Amino acid sequence: MVSNSDFKDTSEKIIDLLVGTTLKRHNIQLDSRNLSAEDREQLKSLVNELKRSVQSLSERNNNSENSN
Repeated sequence: MVSNSDFKDTSEKIIDLLVGTTLKRHNIQLDSRNLSAEDREQLKSLVNELKRSVQSLSERNNNSENSN
């Protein structure tokens, strides 16, 4: 059985991979000196949205496992 800590670590790695892949696809290099404040906020928003989605999915999976 996977613990919540393991799942959280895996989720964060998946999010990092998705964001990294998306940035590479669009030839974006993360250099905070070159990112505008608006770009940084958009990236933060995207990461937070992805985290919420993963958390929601994990909660649904945990609830379905517990009801079985």
